[in-house]
Amino acid sequence: LATAGTAEWNCLGIWGAFEGESVSGGIVYASGSNGGFCYATVSGGQITATGNTAAFQAGCEIDSNFTVCVYAGNDEDGATEVTNPTADTYANKYVKIVPAYPVWVGGEQFTSEKLSIEGATGTATYDPESKTLTLNNFSHTSEGYKFNPWLGSASIYATLEHLTVNFVGSNTVACSAENGYALYNYGALTITTDDTNGSLALTGDGAGIWVSGNLIINGCQVNATGI
Repeated sequence: LATAGTAEWNCLGIWGAFEGESVSGGIVYASGSNGGFCYATVSGGQITATGNTAAFQAGCEIDSNFTVCVYAGNDEDGATEVTNPTADTYANKYVKIVPAYPVWVGGEQFTSEKLSIEGATGTATYDPESKTLTLNNFSHTSEGYKFNPWLGSASIYATLEHLTVNFVGSNTVACSAENGYALYNYGALTITTDDTNGSLALTGDGAGIWVSGNLIINGCQVNATGI
């Protein structure tokens, strides 16, 4: 069981005999001439594995309850995000696995290493501890994240039990996809502001705002439009 640390070896960085290595937390670096790991199961933490043959010699299994983003390639500079990792993904020479959060803006997902996303103007920043998305003079229009082939897409999409959206300055979010949503959370939603002069406009073909739980608009004005 690995929870943090660095391992380097001539053959394999970390060798978990028979049943493989289990990573449940922390930050783990594994590097070897053949591979970083033989085989690993991951239920938490952040992993960087490298090897001249393969990062994971016999593969890697991610716990279904642990949401991650996987980056793979020949080296760190050439690594790209892999949306649906397969066995071939972990056979790359460089693999990085980072925790991800169930919040997307403009099709980009927040991770432990990416807590800020740029818009056409301004930024969207996510705080995983408070589960708060802050829009700061943020302007964005796109087809967004296609969360369901039948139900549509959302420019801001989340599956949190309770998401808080806080805005500062002038903010405009629109989804250009058919049956799209500007702001969609499969859970409750609170919208608030730290700026009494701030504004938030949300426009989508399906709806400006969609929530499956309670919607609380706390001391601010929000303009939500369904086309």
